Amino acid sequence: MKRWMAMVFTLLMLTAGCSATGPVPRSDVPGDIPASEAELRALVPEPRNPLPTGTVFFWAGQEDADLGVGYLGPAQVPANRKIHWASALLLPLFAQPGDVPWGWLVNGWLVTKSPTLHKEPFTTRGMVEVAEGVQAFVVLEKRDDGWFRLRYAEPDRHGDGTAWSHVGRLEHSPAPVEIELWREHFSGDLPSPLFYRRSDVRHALRRGPSVDTAAAGWIGASHDIFPLEVQGDWMKIRVTQPSIWCRQGKRGKTAQGWIQWRSADKGPWLWYRPEGCAP
Repeated sequence: MKRWMAMVFTLLMLTAGCSATGPVPRSDVPGDIPASEAELRALVPEPRNPLPTGTVFFWAGQEDADLGVGYLGPAQVPANRKIHWASALLLPLFAQPGDVPWGWLVNGWLVTKSPTLHKEPFTTRGMVEVAEGVQAFVVLEKRDDGWFRLRYAEPDRHGDGTAWSHVGRLEHSPAPVEIELWREHFSGDLPSPLFYRRSDVRHALRRGPSVDTAAAGWIGASHDIFPLEVQGDWMKIRVTQPSIWCRQGKRGKTAQGWIQWRSADKGPWLWYRPEGCAP
C-alpha cells in the first residue's frame, strides 16, 4: 500500500509540472514518454477492449457532424479485429498545445487527474468506422508543429469530447498508429462506393472544379460515387444512379464530373455507402 501511494504521489507531482526542486521544463513538442506515464501504465496493467457502445453513423441523423481533417487509427488493418487497436494505445490528452496532460487514453481506459487519478472504461462512442470493423478517432485539426486536436469521446454535459495531443507521442504506442487525412483516405482503395452525407438535397455535378463552371447534371438521393481525382476541395468522380442497392434489377446511369467534396467547417461531405437503399 505504501509503495502504491508513493507511486501515485510521484505521478501527480510530475504531471502537475512540479518537483521538490522546482518546475519541470515543458516542451512545445513532447516526444519522449516521461517516467510518470510508465507509472501510469503500471496503474492500469490489463489492456481491455473499449466498451462497444456504437459508432457515429452519418446516415442516421448525424449528417452535419464535423469530421475534421482526418482520423487517428491503426497504421495497418488489424489481423484480429476482435482485439481493438485502442486497447494498446498510450496517448496523453492536453487542454491546449504545450500544457501538461490532464488525462490519458491508456490500455482501453480513460484516466484523468481531477485532482486525484481516476480511471473509467473508455467507450467507442464518438469514433467513426474507417474500414470494415475498424474504428478511429476523428482528427479535427492538425498543425504544422505536430499538435493535433481529436475527438476522443462523444460530447456531453462534461465537455465537447475533444483534446489536444502530439504526433511525437504516436511513435511510443505499442501498436503502430498514424494520422491519415481524408484526402488520402478517400483517394485510396475504398471498401464500398461513397455517397453524400446530405442526400436529401440535390448536388450539382459540374464540368470543372469550380462553382463557376456549368452543371453537367445533378446527383439525386440514390447514388454511388467513385473518386477519380482530387484537387483541393474538389473531386472528380464517376457517379452511378440509382445506387446498386436500390436498382431492383434496373440498369443504372453513369456520368463523370466534379463535386465539392469537403468544407472547412464540416470536413468531408462524403461517406461510405451503407448496404441499403438511399438514406
